[in-house]
Amino acid sequence: MKPDITVKSSGPGAANLKKLQKYLRYSVLVGIPSNAPIREKIPEKHTSTTSNGMSSPKSSGGALPTNAEIAYLNEFGSPARNIPARPQLVPGIRNALPTVKTRFAKALAALLNNDPEKYNAYLMAIGMTATSSVQRMFTRNDWPAPAPLTIAIRKARGFKGTKPLIVTGQLRRAYTYVIDKGD
Repeated sequence: MKPDITVKSSGPGAANLKKLQKYLRYSVLVGIPSNAPIREKIPEKHTSTTSNGMSSPKSSGGALPTNAEIAYLNEFGSPARNIPARPQLVPGIRNALPTVKTRFAKALAALLNNDPEKYNAYLMAIGMTATSSVQRMFTRNDWPAPAPLTIAIRKARGFKGTKPLIVTGQLRRAYTYVIDKGD
C-alpha cells in the first residue's frame, strides 16, 4: 500500500522537500518476482507422478511449474487438484506488520531529517523482515498434512519428512523483496 502524502511548502526548505518527495513513491514488494529463476530440475530417480496432479518431469515432458505458480496454487488451494490452501504470503506479511510499521515510521523520520540513505536502509530492513516472516511460515504453520500418497511418494524418493511444502526448499528460498522506486 502506497502512502497518500502530499507535501506543500514554501520558504528555504521547500526545494529540499521537493527533492525528498520522490522517495515517497518507493514501495517494498515481497513475493516471488516474475523474473525469478526457473526451478531446478529434480534428478531422474526422484521423478514420478504426484498425488495432486502437479506437473513433474515424467508427466509433462520435463517442464516444471514455476515457484510463483506453485506458491499461488498453495496460497489459495485447488479443490480440483485436491490441494488444500497452505497460505504463506498473506499470513507471513501479517505476522511481520508490527515490526514493519515501526521501521516504516523510522524510515519516514529519516526522510524528514533529510537522510535518504537511512530511509533506504530502513526500506531494505522492512523487506528482509517481511521476507523472513513469509519464509518462517513453511516451518511454523497449521497447514493440513500431506496426503498419504504424497508421503509414500516422498519416502520412495528418499525424503523422510512429513511437513507440507518442505522437500527441496526451492519454494521457500524463492521468496524475496524488491524496492520499487515508482519510476
